[in-house]
Amino acid sequence: MKKTGVLLILLCLFCTIRANDLKFRHLEVKDGLSNNQINHIFKDSEGYMWISTASGLNRYDGNQVTVFRSYTYEKGPLPDNYIYDVQEAGDKLLWIRTGADYCVYDPVTESFDRDILNRMLRFGIEGKPELVRIDKTNNFWFYLDSKGVFRVNAHDSALTTQNYYYHKLPEGQIVNMTECDEGMLLLYNTGNIVCLNHDNTRIEWQLTDISEQLGDHIHEYFNAFVDKDKDIWIYGPLGLWIYDPHRKEWKKELADKILKQPSNNMVRSIAQDTHGKLWIGRDLD
Repeated sequence: MKKTGVLLILLCLFCTIRANDLKFRHLEVKDGLSNNQINHIFKDSEGYMWISTASGLNRYDGNQVTVFRSYTYEKGPLPDNYIYDVQEAGDKLLWIRTGADYCVYDPVTESFDRDILNRMLRFGIEGKPELVRIDKTNNFWFYLDSKGVFRVNAHDSALTTQNYYYHKLPEGQIVNMTECDEGMLLLYNTGNIVCLNHDNTRIEWQLTDISEQLGDHIHEYFNAFVDKDKDIWIYGPLGLWIYDPHRKEWKKELADKILKQPSNNMVRSIAQDTHGKLWIGRDLD
């Protein structure tokens, strides 16, 4: 039988932490968590931890877990119980990506707004977003299938567009958006990467190396993490790639070394602690 879990590989790049300095608390279904499959963890400005799972959204206050599901009508329904991630906007509203659509949570009324079409119209955009990203200055970035990428300025709500028809945005399906030092990264299901300028959404640079390496007709999910050195880590079911945008080169030797660690499965998550150490989550065999 295949064991399920996560293997954390610690890259000791800067300094070490003594084992007796670390304190862990294990939170799972028996403690009130709705599901042990954790897709995303987010801490909001009020200090709550929002845990996105395969079956419900969980809010943890340090003592107890409050579970929100699609059938919890007294709290306002979620569109779907499968939760991908949570983000917080400048107005403290939480944007929640579910298996069906996005919804918006108001912490004051503890209610979920499922009418995303109406919210998009307020931004001057028609249609539902496939992806939403809120950058470090609280600007909104929306990806709409077959239309392109839209950016809404947090200060004056000015709308800028990067579409397929007039701005030469490469065609294809965008599966992820991640902020980097130069702007917003668009990750295509082919492995192609496009970086858009923070301010005007113009294309800063493009990379086709991964798609060329994997070959034609590859359509997969890719994720990205940007470390403190501004290096970009691209990962997914098909591998791991590390790109230095300043030197414009791939760190193939480092990526290969990580993949040779004791695990044969895909990289699922990457994080970096305050000491500079990188933590890599992979499935256990």
